[in-house]
Amino acid sequence: MVYSSTIVATVAAGAACAIALVRRAAYKAKQNQADGHNQPNVSFHPASIIEGNRSGRMSHYGESSLRSLRSLNGSERTEGACLKRSESIGIKDHVMAGEFACDTDENQVANVLASAAAYPRQEYTQTELLEAFLKRYPLNASDEEFARRIFQRTEIERANIALDREDLYKKMSRDEYVEHLRTNVFELGFRAADQALNAWGGNRDDITHIVFGTMSVVMDTPTTDVHLMRRLGLSSFTKRVCVQQMGCLTGFRLLSLAASIAKESPAHRVLVVCADVRSGLGNQLEIPAGEPGVVDFPRSSIVACALFRDAGGACVVGTQPGLVDGEAESKCAILAHESYLIPDSGSMVKITEGDDATIHWHNDTGLPQAVADNAPMLMERLCATLERRTGLELDVHKVPWCVHTGGPKVLKMVEGSVGLDRAQLATSWEYLRTHGNTTGASNMTILHHFLTRTPGPAEPSSKQPGDLAVMLGIGPGLAMESLVIRLSRL
Repeated sequence: MVYSSTIVATVAAGAACAIALVRRAAYKAKQNQADGHNQPNVSFHPASIIEGNRSGRMSHYGESSLRSLRSLNGSERTEGACLKRSESIGIKDHVMAGEFACDTDENQVANVLASAAAYPRQEYTQTELLEAFLKRYPLNASDEEFARRIFQRTEIERANIALDREDLYKKMSRDEYVEHLRTNVFELGFRAADQALNAWGGNRDDITHIVFGTMSVVMDTPTTDVHLMRRLGLSSFTKRVCVQQMGCLTGFRLLSLAASIAKESPAHRVLVVCADVRSGLGNQLEIPAGEPGVVDFPRSSIVACALFRDAGGACVVGTQPGLVDGEAESKCAILAHESYLIPDSGSMVKITEGDDATIHWHNDTGLPQAVADNAPMLMERLCATLERRTGLELDVHKVPWCVHTGGPKVLKMVEGSVGLDRAQLATSWEYLRTHGNTTGASNMTILHHFLTRTPGPAEPSSKQPGDLAVMLGIGPGLAMESLVIRLSRL
């Protein structure tokens, strides 16, 4: 009997998958024996690799492979199986390099397996930054009084900026600004990603995807994710996604995207990186003509100079922790996520680049109220999604929140609109004091801060396994990004 090359390739791929599972089962059995455990050794159920079959129906060869895996696993479970054609016939030790059949029903959970944060080495107090700002921009008496009041009311005590003292708020040429962003976005992203990968503990060849995001961009290719792949030593087969210009919700959008990617296959390990150098706004903001010797600085620009700072954050996301040799246990699980674009709000945040890298900035004073008006509705939808997917009911008034540190007014508006206690946002308030508004990178770094800090006695969670928490980011559009996480072992 003559088989086509397609069928032969399919059977070979299915056999390779089964062999990989046997090797993994033997490895786990050896580990469990050493640990005194007798749990089942195989934790996922690839059914088969079917040429051209995406309907969920198994071919003769798929059924044969599934029977072999059932006997290996001692399980008859087949529901939720997703059948995909392999992209590669290679094997990375115990998992196939390409996509293969996997369980992707709504209850499969993406986990944050490691997280990290990185900041510029230059640190300044808020008072030092205020004096540098006023030295660079001589304001009229009224605006100077406003600046002194705003810098203090941010509640920022200290923060990190990727500039030496003599360069704070100094106008850069176009070439200088491009090099400033290129160098520092990469450096912060690399340091955060390198730390996250080290904390994860797996082989870097097992990273299947890198998802990178930033708001700090210019026309410059190859993009930062390419440079990160090479410097971090990732496989050349790693799939890339580069997300730009989504502002202060970027990190949480990347996490949501990574969770969806991770759920496609137990083999997927997604490196998520977000880095921003937004302090440069203070160097490049447009200055309208005013009285001789006096800078007529728009007050929204003064607020930007008082708030924006620099950071990079990273994490590794995947399902079924322990599948990759050496990887760390889950830190938290991403149970649900929702996005929302607020209608008729497109003009509330507008940032454009003009001549000589001058930044035109507009931040509407109604932004905090727009967030407050729409946050309760988004939370209702997020809670409904969580219950539909997991059966869990979320009381948003009894869990901690990690909200993007857009400033005290934004945090207070979220508290007031949803009816939250300030202690529920303790992580965000603490982060604001020590790091300021680090835009999209703040999402990742606040999550890392939440996972690693010790909660105070008045906070709603003592961070026990199983505790839930809400994440909320806000960005241009006007848009919001929300997630629910469940704590694992910390």
